Amino acid sequence: MTTAAHFTSGRVKPIRLICLHTMESQEKPGTAVSVAAWFSDKKRAPEASAHMCVDGSQAGVKPGGKYPAPIVRVVDDGDTAWAAPGANADGLHIEMAGIASQSVKNWADAYSLAVIENAATVAAIWARKYEIPVKHLSLDEVRDGKSKGFIGHVDATNAFKIPGFDHTDPGANFPWEYFLQLVTKKLTV
Repeated sequence: MTTAAHFTSGRVKPIRLICLHTMESQEKPGTAVSVAAWFSDKKRAPEASAHMCVDGSQAGVKPGGKYPAPIVRVVDDGDTAWAAPGANADGLHIEMAGIASQSVKNWADAYSLAVIENAATVAAIWARKYEIPVKHLSLDEVRDGKSKGFIGHVDATNAFKIPGFDHTDPGANFPWEYFLQLVTKKLTV
């Protein structure tokens, strides 16, 4: 059920993109729950939303230990999230705990690896359901309105060049190859 304060009911284009974002929030347990609640708060919400929020809450938790939900639904697949102008009408959007300026080393710590694992789980479900190939699209493919695949918010920024929208997430150091390998692996299970 869509809980976001800002979204468009329904879709005007078929889903063809899976778009990754960083929340620009701390990597800590409960970040997905907090950001999802923020998107849903009618008084505080920015004019933005995403389909799913993921974090790495399970990282470092001892067996049997408790942690907040690491994957939280905000906007239904059948509704349009306000996440990356130019890629909203035909995209599904995953907000990941972390920041776009993370280093290669930061993306390789236990918490970030858990975030990536959770994002890959969501992405694999969508890739199967919407027949989206596991590949990172070029800017020309993002622009063509037909090619299916994966992008970062930065790719929408660079492809569509909409004034006032200059996001660079998930960042230059995001491990795309590793992420796409995880998605592919999850599709074979």
